[in-house]
Amino acid sequence: MDFDHIWSQIEDIAVKTVLIALPEMREDFNKIAEYSCYNTYKLLGYDLMIDKDLKVHLIEVNGRPELKDHVLDKTVNRPMVTLEKNIFE
Repeated sequence: MDFDHIWSQIEDIAVKTVLIALPEMREDFNKIAEYSCYNTYKLLGYDLMIDKDLKVHLIEVNGRPELKDHVLDKTVNRPMVTLEKNIFE
């Protein structure tokens, strides 16, 4: 299995979706910057599907993904949020 090819497609999808949403994200940042001196970040949740030909398809992007206290969320989301926190520290 060609994981580099799969990740390349995922990166391409991520970059394109952020570029599409960039004006709205900048607007949100500017609103926050009016009353806060802290930097901000945005957590996006991507739902992707990989077909039998290893083509990656975007299902949806969640601008406010839920981080529930469910066993699946604990397994997937908590490590992800911890990793994200470590990146920004």
